[in-house]
Amino acid sequence: MKRVLLRFLLGAFWIPLAAAAAPPTSQEIARAIEELGAPQFDTRQAASELLWGAGEAVAAALGRAAASPDPEVRTRAEELLQKLRLGIRPNTPADAIEVIDQFRQAKSSNERQQALRGLQSKEQWHTIVALLRSESNPAEREAFVSPGHASNWRPTASFTPLG
Repeated sequence: MKRVLLRFLLGAFWIPLAAAAAPPTSQEIARAIEELGAPQFDTRQAASELLWGAGEAVAAALGRAAASPDPEVRTRAEELLQKLRLGIRPNTPADAIEVIDQFRQAKSSNERQQALRGLQSKEQWHTIVALLRSESNPAEREAFVSPGHASNWRPTASFTPLG
């Protein structure tokens, strides 16, 4: 009897979790891309959320959608691609997104450096790398990672340089 109950519980909870973690199929991705331009806001929003949740697996499809003649599809695809490039996922904490926005809207190098330190304290390493790679000014990018600024970067418990 205990075995039957255990199998039931595993089946009842394991299968839905496994199904929820399954990535969308190519047909679901294509439909979601189309629905980015749907007349109903809720449909467009659900499509955006499905694509965002799929992550890098939909980057190529979003790249094609970003060239769409439909301004709604183009705008939503570009926004999703930007989130993916910055490492922003549906589970990214809101306070980390706020710091990312501070970096992107900063008027000075010092403000941007402060935002990077904030991301470091939140252990948002993928986002830090993405922001540094996206820096169009090579001198500014170099300044952020130069040894002279090394005192601004402090190892955390989960990231300690090897040596």
